[in-house]
Amino acid sequence: MTDTKKGPFIPQKPSSLPFNSQEIYQRDLKWLVHLAKQKGWKEFAWDDAKKLDAHPSGLWKGIKDDLVKEMTNGRSKEDI
Repeated sequence: MTDTKKGPFIPQKPSSLPFNSQEIYQRDLKWLVHLAKQKGWKEFAWDDAKKLDAHPSGLWKGIKDDLVKEMTNGRSKEDI
């Protein structure tokens, strides 16, 4: 049964939804860092970071390098 007072549901157009690529990138980077710090999850997080970095949209370009920086606290591999 339809509620005639409210009328039909009309979904928003995708272009009218809020989209902030930097927020998405930072949220996903934070999650990958969290996963990588958990026992047994480092390899999974690294694999996901590589997949996201190669995503055709380019939204996560550089996330694997940023994950390395976060995990090494800015130190290079040679410094470790």
